[in-house]
Amino acid sequence: MPCDSAAAGLVTLGAMISDLGDPLANAHDGHYDGLLRYARIFLEGKTPGVSGRLRLTTRPHTTYQISSATDFKAKKLVLKCRDGVIWTISQPALDFYVDGEPPPQWKTDAGLLGEDPYRRILPEADIVSQNLGRSYAGLCLAGRVAGEQASRKICSDIRFLSDTRVYGLDELLSIHGWSSSMISRVSFFNCRTKQLDRCSALPSLVVADGDQPFLHAIHKTEWKQTDIIGVIHRTMERDRLEAIGAEVIPNQWYTDDFEMLCEVPPVVRGISISIRRRRS
Repeated sequence: MPCDSAAAGLVTLGAMISDLGDPLANAHDGHYDGLLRYARIFLEGKTPGVSGRLRLTTRPHTTYQISSATDFKAKKLVLKCRDGVIWTISQPALDFYVDGEPPPQWKTDAGLLGEDPYRRILPEADIVSQNLGRSYAGLCLAGRVAGEQASRKICSDIRFLSDTRVYGLDELLSIHGWSSSMISRVSFFNCRTKQLDRCSALPSLVVADGDQPFLHAIHKTEWKQTDIIGVIHRTMERDRLEAIGAEVIPNQWYTDDFEMLCEVPPVVRGISISIRRRRS
């Protein structure tokens, strides 16, 4: 990019609207396994800050504590209520979600994503209405190295007008905690804390906002099979640009993907695109 901008957020928004048209782009598959992974992390006690609390979409103001009676071998998740009642839940458990994370689905109108702003941005978008009430973690924005607030601020400066209402890019991205919606279609990786905002399946696409987030994304072991888009501006220090250049030149692991490059629409003046694919 020719200068620092909210381009990474805009790229993420385009990918998010595309995912709204995919009936399989939701957090249903693997949700129960994700709850079990979270339970194991909590019960092992090796990760600070993990509360072990779940919430229920029908009673969102009540929390349920993961019990040590959970049977991982039998895939039985056991919860303890405040009144001492013990619940054993089984798959798919779509009404349960980790405290502090978005639920996999939401059924009431309050908390759903609104369809109108996305259709106005991309009128040709084929949006599956059910996805407006389903969260998704397959798309991830790797935020700025300064932290989540810096990423949200740059996105909030981009505004969209829909009739008489104005939407900020930060709200439209539906990142958990950035909007009033209960549904989140984009996960967020905080490059300052090195934390993903949810305990879920690995993302299939990561959009990295800046050189350091991009370098972190391509070196993250868990994301070796993930597609990664790095949005980097050219006004930063020369040594940082050279570090990026050294990573993206063709090598023994990656080669130029001219086929995909030919499918990309012509870019505007001042923007350049380079695409690499893993060698077969």
